[in-house]
Amino acid sequence: MDSNLITILVNLGTGGVVILLIVLGYLIPKPAYARLLEENDKLKDALELERQRSDDATKAGEVTNQLIGGLVRLAEHRRAEVEAPGRPDGLDLAGKDLGL
Repeated sequence: MDSNLITILVNLGTGGVVILLIVLGYLIPKPAYARLLEENDKLKDALELERQRSDDATKAGEVTNQLIGGLVRLAEHRRAEVEAPGRPDGLDLAGKDLGL
């Protein structure tokens, strides 16, 4: 037999034994594996909460931008009123303009 073939067969046999030991729970104890799965579930829950917080922060930023836009329009209206008095009040802000 060729020495390379013998080496390959030995390596395959060793790899098979290692995989068998892992599957049977001798190489990695089952309680440790169970803890790993439990920790993985906790990390998934934490990631979902972080995504929800990120979405909430994005929505709050959008509302803040709408509020700032409404205040800017109000300031522009007041400035125009001071510069040209007597113009009718044309500022119509609705709740949707303020993000409400």
